[in-house]
Amino acid sequence: MHSRYLSCILLFVAAGSLSAQEDGLPHLDLVRGLRERSYHDLALSYLERLQKQPGLSVEVKSALPLELARSRSEVAATIPSGVERDRLLTTSRTELESFLKTNPATALAAEGEQALANTITEQARSLSAAADRAGAGNSNPSKAASEVQKQAMARFDEADKVFATLQKKLEDQLGIKPTPEKTPSKNANMTPSKSSPIYLSTLYYRALARYDKSRIAGLGVRDSGLANDDAKQLAEKLSQFRGISSAGWQGFALLARTLEGADDTRAAQIYRQIDAASTPNAVVAQRAIRYFPLARADASGELTDKNAERDRIKGQAERWLQLYGLTAGNSKDAQHVRFMLIRILAKELEETPENRRQTGEAQTKLDRALTLIDNMDNGRAENQDALERLKYSMLRLSGRAKGPLEAIKTFDEALLRASLEFYSQQSLEAKLKEVGNAPAKADVEAQFKTQVNNTLAALRRTQQLMGETIVNERNRVRILNMLQACLRRTNDGPRAALLCEHLAVTAKQPEVAQSAAAEALRLYQFLSRDGGKVDATANARLFAMAQFLEDKYPDSPQADEARSILGRDLIAKKQYDAAITMLTKVKSKPGVPLYLSGLASWSKHMQANKNNVKTKTADVTKALQLLQQSIDSLSKQANKDELEQRTEVQAALLILGIHDTLGDTDAVINSAQTLLKRIEEKKMPAGISAGTEMQVLETVMSAYIQKKDLQAGPAKLLAIFSKRKDDPTLGDSTRFLQSTAFRIR
Repeated sequence: MHSRYLSCILLFVAAGSLSAQEDGLPHLDLVRGLRERSYHDLALSYLERLQKQPGLSVEVKSALPLELARSRSEVAATIPSGVERDRLLTTSRTELESFLKTNPATALAAEGEQALANTITEQARSLSAAADRAGAGNSNPSKAASEVQKQAMARFDEADKVFATLQKKLEDQLGIKPTPEKTPSKNANMTPSKSSPIYLSTLYYRALARYDKSRIAGLGVRDSGLANDDAKQLAEKLSQFRGISSAGWQGFALLARTLEGADDTRAAQIYRQIDAASTPNAVVAQRAIRYFPLARADASGELTDKNAERDRIKGQAERWLQLYGLTAGNSKDAQHVRFMLIRILAKELEETPENRRQTGEAQTKLDRALTLIDNMDNGRAENQDALERLKYSMLRLSGRAKGPLEAIKTFDEALLRASLEFYSQQSLEAKLKEVGNAPAKADVEAQFKTQVNNTLAALRRTQQLMGETIVNERNRVRILNMLQACLRRTNDGPRAALLCEHLAVTAKQPEVAQSAAAEALRLYQFLSRDGGKVDATANARLFAMAQFLEDKYPDSPQADEARSILGRDLIAKKQYDAAITMLTKVKSKPGVPLYLSGLASWSKHMQANKNNVKTKTADVTKALQLLQQSIDSLSKQANKDELEQRTEVQAALLILGIHDTLGDTDAVINSAQTLLKRIEEKKMPAGISAGTEMQVLETVMSAYIQKKDLQAGPAKLLAIFSKRKDDPTLGDSTRFLQSTAFRIR
């Protein structure tokens, strides 16, 4: 649904960009309209595109930084706690602080201060949610939970200081006395000005922030009470302006919330006053107080069981949406009511006997739920994952995804069918691994091959229907991932790689793009060497994907994987300097890449000095440095896998071999000490070639003989033989002793 709105908005922007762009179009009014209906993501998209247009009016140019920062904060407020929310709030705060520094006395400064206070409040709410998740409300909270709770309190107080400063400034401008009357009436008035609505909304936002502070998990009675009292006083002050503004009625509703539990009689009286009000200004408050009982019913679990209470709640939810659904737009309360209603409808369909799910009544419930889901489906809704599960659960129960593929008429039904086929494919794949080489393997392989073809057919039907609907990013990624997985199962590596590359380049979420790029890298690496021959096209795409990660996500683990893959490829091509440059860029777990870099530097020396390998060149020095860095890095790394354990030893072996080649006996003996300890304690990792331990012992013994150390040094080696005398894996000790005696003579 939101994508349709966005299409219209983008057409609007495009139309404006055709002129010289002193276009007279109400850009800021459109943004405010979207904001009033809580379409904050669309407002942000519009502003970001508007920012790129040339020739904007002075009014729009001066307001854009503030509007962009404010929209980022408002988008963050609509999404769950997480990386994206934190990033948006941090960016918004930085931009607002910068705006206020450069525009301290402009007409927009008050709006900027209010937006900054709201942004800091949203950061406080994120911390409050984190404290709750960490267990701050437990009887014995952890130190970490208590610390996050303190941070949340401090952030709420930081926001309140910004609100308080702005409130005082606006009261001075408007000539408003700071102390409210004790008994709230709706007779308070003020001189109309541009500051009036900002003042009233500041009172509301400040009161709501104090109320939210009072609800921090595990907050002490005193701190909670003080914050709630602050909220009550501010809401009471705001409620005096009911005669001139809807904000006054919102304050009146908030006042009732602050009284709940302490003065329920007065709270109920206020709710009745709001409910009975006939003024248009009271509509927003009426919407709020009629939402509260629905939210409480959901929190108490009253939507679960089939009974008259659930039917009553369903009726109230439908009525609420009839009254406020259009004006509430994408607000949190509207989204919550829609979500509640969807869950009730899903429960009713689940309770319907299977033989009655095809009836008109059951299908009408499904259509109503799908319409509600479409109204919420913007990819950012807090309940997006649950919505997705509910949608496909209901479609599955309804039986719409069954039957011939050509009978499937909607994208959602086709996607459900493709997903079900894909799950069957995964089950058969797991079964294929379980049977091993049993007689049943051929039968399971045949079933698996048929199932892959069924999945591909369903996915192609899904792609056909994609053009008839607006597909969200989540489902687009899902389809492409299933498709590339099927293509790999049919050994169609080239098309699978191209799909992964396409997904990497077009994905909106960085983690999806990075994962797809890494998959494309692995496929192109395999294809570039398939059959023992170099495939120039696949090799070119391999480098292109690595460059894509290097340019767009240089700090990602996938970029490091790309550097490692290319580094190995360059070593195979004997392009040693390029390989070293690539491999030494790896930031995450650099031990193995550093070993490969050292190997490349030594290989370069060997290639350039075939007739005089014992000459110590700059490449040799560099190789030794890189190999030692590899050992140092790997020795500090916890939880090493088999490759990393083996590489740590291989780096030490190569250092030993280099010193031996150069004839540096002291360096041979010194560098061998850690290897000798491993040999003595039988701690060589898996994968090291048989006979390696004996080669190390022979190399070190040779160094002792060349130094004419025929007592202390050899005694250490003989002690190792003595300790492992009954261990056949060490090698032929008799041959070693005979060889040693021969060299001494």
